Amino acid sequence: MGHLLLLLLLLHYNNALSSLFFLLLLIQHANSATLRFDTINFDCNGSKYTENSTFSTNLKTLFSDLKTKSSSSISINQTSGEAPATAFGLYFCTGDLSPEDCQDCIETSIQEIAYSCPNDKQAIIRNDYCELRYSDTNFFGVPDTNGFSMSNPNENTTSSRPVEVVSQLVQEAPLVQPLMFKTQALINESLYALAQCSSDLTSKGCSHCLTTILAKIKACCVGSKGWRYLAPSCWIRYEATPFLQNLNGTSTEIIKSYCPGNNFPSMNVNATSTIMNLLSILTEKAPAMEGFYNTSIEEGINKLYGLALCRGDIQNKVDDCKSCLKNASASIVGDCPNKTQAIEWYEKCFVRYSSQLFFGVVDNGIEPFCGVQKISVDADNATTKLALRLINEAPNDQMFVRAGEVVINTSLTSYVLVRCTRDLSKEGCSQCLQTGMNSISSTCKLKNGWRYYSGSCTLRYEVDPFFDMSLISTQSPPDGSGNKSNSVRTAVIAASVWESYSWVLLSAICGGERKRKLLDEYRPLTSNELPFMDLATIQAATGNFADENKLGEGGFGPVYKGVLNNGAEIAVKRLSTKSKQGVTEFETEVKLIAKLQHRNLVRMLGWCVEREEKLLIYEYLPNKSLDALLFDSEKGVQLDWSIRLQIIGGIARGLLYLHEDSTLKVIHRDLKASNVLLDNKMRAKISDFGMAKIFGGDESEANTNRVVGT
Repeated sequence: MGHLLLLLLLLHYNNALSSLFFLLLLIQHANSATLRFDTINFDCNGSKYTENSTFSTNLKTLFSDLKTKSSSSISINQTSGEAPATAFGLYFCTGDLSPEDCQDCIETSIQEIAYSCPNDKQAIIRNDYCELRYSDTNFFGVPDTNGFSMSNPNENTTSSRPVEVVSQLVQEAPLVQPLMFKTQALINESLYALAQCSSDLTSKGCSHCLTTILAKIKACCVGSKGWRYLAPSCWIRYEATPFLQNLNGTSTEIIKSYCPGNNFPSMNVNATSTIMNLLSILTEKAPAMEGFYNTSIEEGINKLYGLALCRGDIQNKVDDCKSCLKNASASIVGDCPNKTQAIEWYEKCFVRYSSQLFFGVVDNGIEPFCGVQKISVDADNATTKLALRLINEAPNDQMFVRAGEVVINTSLTSYVLVRCTRDLSKEGCSQCLQTGMNSISSTCKLKNGWRYYSGSCTLRYEVDPFFDMSLISTQSPPDGSGNKSNSVRTAVIAASVWESYSWVLLSAICGGERKRKLLDEYRPLTSNELPFMDLATIQAATGNFADENKLGEGGFGPVYKGVLNNGAEIAVKRLSTKSKQGVTEFETEVKLIAKLQHRNLVRMLGWCVEREEKLLIYEYLPNKSLDALLFDSEKGVQLDWSIRLQIIGGIARGLLYLHEDSTLKVIHRDLKASNVLLDNKMRAKISDFGMAKIFGGDESEANTNRVVGT
């Protein structure tokens, strides 16, 4: 059914299209709506391995591991299997790439390297945005500079600025841990550059690699307006036109250090070991304390105070929180050697220490980082309004963190996150956030992205998602505050204390022995994966299921649009009381989709079982289902070729995740145009898992005993 849907989507646009080869070519290149991961170069070396050999099995496992990790890590090195058949591999994406694009790039590279280098024991493949490399011998930590240069043959320059800028990046990139990635965008000079190393190198190895390939560029290409050198272990690149992917954000840096203190006096010979000991304690304790811990160690001149904080969406992910803090701790020692106080901010965490007591004292931040492009006054006002609302709400949240998004128009959404360290009082948190916002307002007016860093709080705004919404609950703030807006969604980072309270409240709301048994069956979902929403909230959001809010009706029952009291738009599927089959489908969908998280699957926000109602709550997607556009002569004009190919790629990625990449192997069994929803950027989201079937880990086929789907 899925293949027919893709064919229909293309052929409906042009019935005269009859070339199957052209059709397949189009589908092959539909893997990304904005970026093309066309191979620049591949290199196949070593002896050949045979299919079904131990090395072949290990290599397949390696590819699977790398593909999985590419959704959360820009760069990684990995091994698979035992000697003598161990497979060694790594990838790195350019540090400005989003996690979604990095995963797409690595998935494409894995497919291409298997096709271009079949059965080779050593291979490298590169495109503009990532490199994938594997071998049957251990190459980790050895700088390999045997690459190739590329230059612009059509334009020349006599300027020394490109070499000056890249030389500076070559010096700085090895010090930027853990990515060893550095960029510069000088828009007024039309100069864009990057330097990056693979993750297996040390800082010293990275420096050696970059210095070596820069010397090769100086010998061949500095007269060209645009050049690059691609070695297996490092890259450098200069262009006169933009190629960096987050110029519309705030900064290509993923970390920032601040070393305001003096050096420790020479008499304090144990200062470094004391710092290392403190950082080790913070790294161990904070992940176990819901992402925050502060303490002091030693006495007298050796006494140090420190704290660590993980971002709200990883505060309960012990491994992720610990990994971030470990990297930040390593960086702060290198960036601020022998300093009496220092702060190191990473993307998802930060650490701070000082020889002076700072707990509970609001720290004034550093100068904000601003985006480079302008936005409209309306967009700036809407973003500022959201930020101010979150700032008012965060001090009342037990974790001192709030996040939210506001849809500006069909092509622009603002995402904002604010947080405080939990050593502050409510008043201190409010003061810190207000100070940060005042600084942002005076420095970053009409900019499409900003960040404010302080030792007590951080504020961040981007035009692309940067926090994990699947780990954020859309409940209202505890005091019920917040303005209503149909385009705003505010979020509270879920905490175990609130989860416990929600179940006490749930038990009070839902009485009756039969109902309690049903709720007990679903109880594990709420505490870990999917929140419960009470019926009164849903009735208020949908106008008590008013006809004017009805979006449509399927076999499950009617679907309604709703707006929660915090402004979040939702879609509510209401189980028809006449449908016996719907009860089974309801149970399947609640239990299944809560465990599935992918950008091309519709996101479920919650569920409700109360009185005679069984309700599923989803994110609201303004462009509705694919069939609503596909078979509408007026709306169908929106489906030009680029949009159709984007939708095809989204459906394909969603199916690939269900069939191969998710922890559960899922067959949808009811894929059709009406079950493909489109968000405000026309990205495909597969929906309706009521008829889905889960396969066992080793199953490759199964028989069904009834006909399902339409």
